[in-house]
Order: sequence, then structure tokens, then C-alpha cells
Amino acid sequence: MNNVYYVGSGELTFDLIERIINENLKLELAPEAKLRIQKCRDYLDKKIAESEEPLYGITTGFGSLCSKSISSDELGTLQENLIKSHACSVGEEIRPVIIKLMMLLKAHALSLGHSGVQVITVQRILDFFNKGKKREAISVLDEFGWEPVKLMSKEGLALLNGTQFMSANGVFAILKAFRLSKKADLIAALSLEAFDGRIDPFMDCIQQIRPHKGQIETGANFR
Repeated sequence: MNNVYYVGSGELTFDLIERIINENLKLELAPEAKLRIQKCRDYLDKKIAESEEPLYGITTGFGSLCSKSISSDELGTLQENLIKSHACSVGEEIRPVIIKLMMLLKAHALSLGHSGVQVITVQRILDFFNKGKKREAISVLDEFGWEPVKLMSKEGLALLNGTQFMSANGVFAILKAFRLSKKADLIAALSLEAFDGRIDPFMDCIQQIRPHKGQIETGANFR
């Protein structure tokens, strides 16, 4: 994997996430993910062009405005307004590590090719992940020669719809719990050695009788 992780190349595991965050790996979009994303975008464009039925949140408004039809030249504006309506910026700022986890999880979800977004939208999320710092948007666009991403139909929904905020906090808490658990085993094993305790109760054959996965792992850590 070197210093790069290819988003959409496979299952995103806790071990991978920990490596990406702790070793500051760069993110790139896997070629197969680009194909999946583009295929779904093409399908959506075709569906919009051919469908005589209204498509909720795409060619209609949201919620109680679901009966309001949106003209084809306003599909992108609808999505942009949806994003703006949610960008209320209240409460304490989120920690940078949580923001990075959110971007990683969102990019992974979109890379599966079920959301109808543009490839450039996912790529820009990865660009933000890789570059990192809190900056004025206009200065970032100028520095890297980027054009603002013009949202197309469905994209606002795809960016907002999901559990990335709670998932990022959950993943962060779980990774911390894994580390604390490992350190607890290490401290306890060192204490057992210092007090000249018996290793017999930690033999694998005893743990297998239970058998509880955590106990088996702890026994192995002690040995």
C-alpha cells in the first residue's frame, strides 16, 4: 500500500482506518471506483431524461415540497440550496481527526457507485482530505488551480444523506477502545511478571473452553 490508500479498492476495516489516520496516508480513487461512480452517474442522467414520473429530491422539492416540480435547468441549484440550508455552523468546531474520518467514510460510501454523484465530487473530497488545513475556500481554489465543483442533480442529497458524522465519532471511539484494551493487557501482563504470577490460567486450552473471543485474545496477549 506504501503511502497511498486507494479508496474503493476493497473493504474498509478498522486496521486500515487506523493506518490511514495515524500514518497520514494519502487517498486516491481506485480506477474501478471511478468506473462504478461514472456508470451510476450516466444511469441517473439517462433516468432523468427518460422518466415521465417525478423523482423525489431530484426533479421534485424535498419534504412537504415533494409535489413541487423542478425544471431541468434548476436541478443543480436545488442541490446547492439543499447544502446551503444545512450549513448552519452551530456549536463547537469538530476536531480535525473527526473531519478527516468523515471525509474518508463519505468518500468510501460514494466510491461504491450507488449514489449518482460525479467523479470530480468524490475526487474533491479526497483532495480536501490530503491537503488538510482550515483555509478560505477561494485561496485554496487559486493555489491549486481548481474550479468550484458545480453540483448536479442528486449530489446534495448524496453528500448530506448518510451517517458519516456519527460513524466518524463511533470509529474514533472504537479505535481508542482497542488501544486502551491492548495497553490494559500489556500492563496486566507486566504486573503478572513482576509479581511472579502463574501463566497457567492464561493458557489457550483454558480460554477455548469458555469460549469468549475477547478472553481468548487477552490470554494470547498475556502469553
